[in-house]
Amino acid sequence: MVIYVALVPGALAYTAWNMAVKQVGPRASAAVLPLMPVITAALSAALLGEYLSAQQLLGMAAAVAGVYLALRDK
Repeated sequence: MVIYVALVPGALAYTAWNMAVKQVGPRASAAVLPLMPVITAALSAALLGEYLSAQQLLGMAAAVAGVYLALRDK
């Protein structure tokens, strides 16, 4: 079981990352990395009923704003 958890999600993440870099480039791919905890927190709240504190929501908003600023057209 541990081997499966280590290999399958890891292989899927590695493959997805490489595909993203090929399609949108390294700059955009790296810029969206701060959204991973945002998506995880949102899914845990939606699917597991986890409580999100005001500090977490503020952090999520800051991460989204940072990604927006990094990717907007200059």
